[in-house]
Amino acid sequence: MYRIGDILEQALLLHDCVVLPTIGAFIVEQTPPLYDLDLNIITPAGQRISFNASLVERDGILDSCYARTLGLSVRRARLVVDSDVTVIRHQLYQSGSLTIGSNLGTITLQESGELLFTPVQERQGLRSIHSYGLYPQSCLLSAVASSAHATAEPASEAKGDRKYWTIRINRTATNWVVAGAICLLCLLPISSDSHPDRYSAGFVPYGWLDEASVVTTEQKQALSGSETTATQSNKATEQAEIVSATPEQASEAPTSHALLITHAEALQQGSHAVVVGVFKGPKRAERFIQEVSADPAQTEGISLQIVEESSRCLVIAGIRSSEERAGELRRTVSALSDSFAGAWIYAL
Repeated sequence: MYRIGDILEQALLLHDCVVLPTIGAFIVEQTPPLYDLDLNIITPAGQRISFNASLVERDGILDSCYARTLGLSVRRARLVVDSDVTVIRHQLYQSGSLTIGSNLGTITLQESGELLFTPVQERQGLRSIHSYGLYPQSCLLSAVASSAHATAEPASEAKGDRKYWTIRINRTATNWVVAGAICLLCLLPISSDSHPDRYSAGFVPYGWLDEASVVTTEQKQALSGSETTATQSNKATEQAEIVSATPEQASEAPTSHALLITHAEALQQGSHAVVVGVFKGPKRAERFIQEVSADPAQTEGISLQIVEESSRCLVIAGIRSSEERAGELRRTVSALSDSFAGAWIYAL
């Protein structure tokens, strides 16, 4: 009976958990360091042994310790362990309690059939503090004074902060104020100054105009037949007016009349036009032509005209019968001035 207790103590020095078959397991637990404020004593960290009656499956640790201590084989040592365990169980049934080893504790069999383990006092047990050379120590007064001084410093700092006002602002309220300010900024009217002496021009790629401005082949044939007669009569009227007008009026009349042409008139001159500007109304288009014509070098060799297309007025630099010839004209026009750098070809 004492043999199994001594061997069990040796096994617990090497392992944190050793199972005593059919009885329970002895477990080594770590205890943290403690400080007793009333007694002013610091107890170092240590270990203690507890018992778990639910762990009864053989783990082989005790068998190996028996074989190593008694010089037996593991199979023979297992039989010796079972024999010693039988003696322990018989002793528990007879006396109700049993002391395991000299430094472990006492196992008691309760009336309910459960086993209760009472370890030896920590100062005398196998894993006691003294067995590691560590003893409880009382704190020195200087250490206590330094700790008290350390706790007093934050208090003095808190008193020193009283000369400053601390304003606590709710984050939710701040977020609502910022959101309201952003909403007000979004609702403010945005006005743009418009000056009549300025023109707005843009360049529209081919195919972006309204479908109403696209003339089919049948409409082209009908318009060409109906407007040929009107064009001839208009030309005769213009020639009569030019003869009766003054020299200045005679020089200005053809130019102003030829400046604005319709889509059908442009179609009679060719199928592809070189567009240098797109405007919302004829007045802005005429103003653009006047500003560009102020420098004769920019309009050298070209004649600017205005073609009405749906709700837009196209300022063209010429009309050609094919896309290739229109491309040559576009390159020539683009080289004349930066105002014509974005010229593009429009199929009439």
